[in-house]
Amino acid sequence: MDDAPAHFTQVLLIVDLPRSTWTLPHLSGGYIYTTVIQGEVTTRIGTASDQETTYQTGEAFVEAPGELLPVGNSGAGKARVLSTALLPAHAPLTIYGDV
Repeated sequence: MDDAPAHFTQVLLIVDLPRSTWTLPHLSGGYIYTTVIQGEVTTRIGTASDQETTYQTGEAFVEAPGELLPVGNSGAGKARVLSTALLPAHAPLTIYGDV
């Protein structure tokens, strides 16, 4: 993996997204590799709802550092994802606010 920093912190997350919920638009401090393990989730580029991509159970996506991305569940049931973040030393997992 060429994009991995020489020294990094690895963070593992399991995130449940109830029906009709979204994260705030956010930036990540490093690469975040996410696999949908239940249901389906949708990502948006920036905040544009016309630029959505939906991922089904078993599919994966990558959040790049500095990429503005909300993640949500537009499906009929619960969604669950498993995410692994590789963060350069002292980088934040997530940056919210006026980004």
